[in-house]
Amino acid sequence: MWRFHPRLVPTLATVVALAVFGSLCAWQLRRMGEARLARAEAADRLAAEPFDATAPPADPGGRRATVSGVPDWTAVSRQAAVSPAYEQGYRMVVPVAGVRVDVGFVPEALWDAVLAAERGVPGARAYRGLARADAEGWLLVDGDGYARGRSPADREPPVAGWEIVTHERPHGEYATTWAACALMVLGFWASASFTRSAPA
Repeated sequence: MWRFHPRLVPTLATVVALAVFGSLCAWQLRRMGEARLARAEAADRLAAEPFDATAPPADPGGRRATVSGVPDWTAVSRQAAVSPAYEQGYRMVVPVAGVRVDVGFVPEALWDAVLAAERGVPGARAYRGLARADAEGWLLVDGDGYARGRSPADREPPVAGWEIVTHERPHGEYATTWAACALMVLGFWASASFTRSAPA
């Protein structure tokens, strides 16, 4: 005859395990909600009307912006980058009307030639793109490259353009895994708690 007789030590261990797995499951569910909220907020920021980069809002990151003026090629800087084709190079950053503008990707071997060509083009320019945070505050990443296509082979550098990279993490799957672990522990405890008594 089978009898349900849970023992103290396995029961205490099961309670601890259920508390741990339950907390991990709840944590992943909370992370899933936070991730959905963050993605929705990023989509709203991107859909908002572009702002004038010379008079930015308090938190410009992730919003579209525009700026016009004469680029100051004497103050150009560069940021190490890799192209979508895994080519080593730099992002070309130049001040325009007091705003740092990332005008695009330049292969390392072509930097000097491209910079000389850009300096040789006189007059004001208009840039429109995405405001992004960096170590120095924020900059405007020129987005006109998307209107012309993104492939570096299709046009001369600097190759403008930006992309939104969303790292989707399967928080729902993680939560399901922790819940399954909790159920397995509970099942093991229940099966171990049944003992078979000797027939009378």
